Formats: sequence, C-alpha cells, structure tokens
Amino acid sequence: MNPARSDRGPEAPRRLRWALRGVSLAYAAPDFPGRDALIVGLKRYARRFDATVRGRFWEGLRFEGNPGRDANMLGLVLLGHTRPHLAPLFEAALPPGGVFADVGANLGLYTLWAARRAGPDGAVHAFEPVPATRARLLRNLELNGFRNVTLLSGAVGATAGRITLHTVPAISGLSSRYAHPEGIPVDAEVTTLDAYFAGRRTPDLVKIDVEGMELEVLRGARGLLRGASPPVVVFEADSRHFSAAGTSYAAVRRLLAEAGYPVFALREGRLHAEPADVAEPGSPDVVALRPDLPAHARVLEALGP
Repeated sequence: MNPARSDRGPEAPRRLRWALRGVSLAYAAPDFPGRDALIVGLKRYARRFDATVRGRFWEGLRFEGNPGRDANMLGLVLLGHTRPHLAPLFEAALPPGGVFADVGANLGLYTLWAARRAGPDGAVHAFEPVPATRARLLRNLELNGFRNVTLLSGAVGATAGRITLHTVPAISGLSSRYAHPEGIPVDAEVTTLDAYFAGRRTPDLVKIDVEGMELEVLRGARGLLRGASPPVVVFEADSRHFSAAGTSYAAVRRLLAEAGYPVFALREGRLHAEPADVAEPGSPDVVALRPDLPAHARVLEALGP
C-alpha cells in the first residue's frame, strides 16, 4: 500500500490537522532536544493522509493542499507561526506598489507574500510551468482574493523555445530540466525575462528557484540586469543542483559580476558579502544587488551585517 494513501476515513482529517498544527508549532519554537526529529516525524506522519486541508501561514495568508499528494505543501504549514526565510529581503527590496517576478513559483509562498506586500498598485508575475503545480497555486491565489498577480504557464530560460521538464511525483519542488530516476516528463514553452518585461514595468525584485538552472534564467535577463532600473535578484544556490545542471556557482557569479552585481549570502535575515574566490555558496539563498544604485543601497543598509 502506498503510505501516502494509507489513512482515510472520518477521523483522518482531524488527525491530519493536529499533525499539521504540531509541525507548525514545533518549527516556530526555540530549539530543544529532539525538536528536529519531532518535526521530521510529524511531517512523515502527515504525508500518510490522502486529504485536502486548508490553512493559514504568516499573518493570515491562506492555502489549500494535500500533503499526501505534494510534500511541498508542508512548507506552507511550517510558516503558521513564523516568517518566511526571505521576508526581510522582501520588506527591504519590494516597496508597496512595486513589481515582483517569481521564477519557479511552485505553490506560491513568495507569490502570495509579494502580492500582499506590493498591494493593489503593485504587480506580481509568477512563472510556474508544471500544470498540476500551477493549478494548486491558482487555487491559493483564489483563496486570498489577489487581483494583482499574473500567473504564467511557461518556463524561463536563456532563449525562447520549448523544453522538457521532469517532475517528481508528490514533491512538486523537485521539478527540473534534468531527469530524475522516477521523473515524469512535461513539455513547456520557454520565454526570457528580457522578452517578457519588454514594454512592462521592470521588477524591483526577482526571485529565481529553478533547481540549478539559475544561470540560464540570468542569461536571458542580461538586458534587464544592465537596464535603467535593474532589479535586486535572489536565487537558490545549491551546488548539487548546479552540478546536475552542468554549471556552477562560479559561473553564476561571473555573469552577475559582468552586469555589476556583487553577491551576498543571506543568513538570519542579514546580508554578508561573499569572498571573491569562494567556490561554495554561503547560504541556501544568495542575493545579488548593485550597491551603486540608491534603491539597492537602501536594501544593503537595511540588511547589512
């Protein structure tokens, strides 16, 4: 029997809700002996249920999901009593009325956060090429009533065209351009950030989370990075993903440096300049900005060590 389908019946949703509440409270609590093991155990237990539940994460943002069908839904549950990791950056880099681009939006954690932050005069552009994941994100947008989000069905890369993505059953966050042993192929249209934002308001902040293909996205954004109003950029930096994608952290840094962007590790809400010769990223998410620009300098001042 598939363990993700093993708990059904009238008591399942109640037990699931208690498990999810426990995960959220344990994650927000100060560290204590056995805390990490407790969180892992509760998450594993929650994934046994085949049931859709609704919940709220930080400051009332609504979501809906089934942990047995997508483990990434638990990422929203964890934030029931604590802020998202990138919240300090969003507060510093995305003003009310601003523009945000979410490349690899997944279930919408930062799409939703940015939609509320930008407000009705702002705009969010969310790129999610996997149909099933995009449908869950659309549902989360509907639950929150946001009207300032444009949800795009394509992927983002270095050039326009088509690609094959490989999705992993029950873990939407692992969808990527390189094959997984149990992956399911999905075809998608590709655009570039330069092409998409031609004639549109340029973003204040761009988030890129594409499982190692961040370099390709940045190659298709050279015009944006060198334009009159270049964005602050935050990207996932995982050397394992870079290696699987046939690139490296050093290659990403070189492209950004050519556009005048130094990079900073983001640790505990503070920015720390990366040494010039560092081979491994100093944090799971790395921020690139232009300290010579007033808007970017304000971000660095707000989040500097």
